[in-house]
Amino acid sequence: MDETSQLAPPQMVQGDPRTLMLLDVNARYLPHEQFRQLVANSSGTGT
Repeated sequence: MDETSQLAPPQMVQGDPRTLMLLDVNARYLPHEQFRQLVANSSGTGT
């Protein structure tokens, strides 16, 4: 879980959406350990 400790906190910004650029990394990607933990938490087992 050390990977998430390096993320900056979310912040609100204003701008023109036409100036946005696509990212090289998919924001929905989760490392395997985070995905496993999410599945465990969702199933109610906690393990």
